[in-house]
Amino acid sequence: MVAILTGLGGGTYNFFLLNFSYVSDLSKKDPGSGLKRFNMGEAVLGAGIMGGGLLTAEVSKNIGNHWVFIISTFLAAFSFWYCLIRIKNIKPEESARERKIWRRILDLVTVPFKKREGNRRMVILLLAGCFILQEVPLPIEDSLFPLYVRELYGWNMDTVMYFRVVLFAFYTLSQVITFPLLVKVLKVPIMLVGCLSSINRCIYYLILGYKQQEEWVFGSAACNIISGAQAVINRSSMSQSLPQDEIGAMFAGMEVMIAATPTVLVPLGSYIFNATLSYQPGTWTLLQIGLLLFQYPLYLALYFVY
Repeated sequence: MVAILTGLGGGTYNFFLLNFSYVSDLSKKDPGSGLKRFNMGEAVLGAGIMGGGLLTAEVSKNIGNHWVFIISTFLAAFSFWYCLIRIKNIKPEESARERKIWRRILDLVTVPFKKREGNRRMVILLLAGCFILQEVPLPIEDSLFPLYVRELYGWNMDTVMYFRVVLFAFYTLSQVITFPLLVKVLKVPIMLVGCLSSINRCIYYLILGYKQQEEWVFGSAACNIISGAQAVINRSSMSQSLPQDEIGAMFAGMEVMIAATPTVLVPLGSYIFNATLSYQPGTWTLLQIGLLLFQYPLYLALYFVY
């Protein structure tokens, strides 16, 4: 029942859709601020996940798991009232408001394929591919990682949450330190940074799956020193490439695809995990690596056409 209610409400997918669509709208009103806004948004999100991870780990260990859900409910309610009172509503342009609901739903599919000036359509499709491949490995990891470390090392939930804190600490550092250093100081083109982030995430999964000593689990988290950059690159570049009245439809269409992929990929990952548990329990990470390897040539193509 909890899963059904969460799904009907859109869960985290709805949060990301609305959050980054709003940031995109703000960026359109202040051209040139997109990269900075998305970088800050991702960094704050990472900081929140670290704080929430520490809180829920301590609550789970000292009070009980059900209090994690109670506290999360109150925090979600507080977020709702804060947004309602503090955040200014950005109304869509007149042309967007006049479109019928069926037309808006159709836009979820048609927006990426619209004919555009120059190579803009190719850029949008390549960015969409990078965006989707960035997200789809995560549900597999969320489902299988706790089982993996429990089977190998006997971890309980609070240890898993401490690991998540370390993981997102490096993820956030990659956004607020590594990414600006590479782009602004060393002048590395952002799409080449995207290539590096794909390789970086592959290394993380490779170490996680095949260096099966407990200390290497936390060591693998430290490998994510560039990984977080791709979230900023994908969202800010997509925002710059689309007109304001199409950004929401584009993000919504991608989130629908991302939400649908776990129905295929998570059972596949579970099958691999169970089939190889007795002799190579980290084989399931090859599924994420395979997905991320497809991301590399997309970033490389964007380097030439963006």
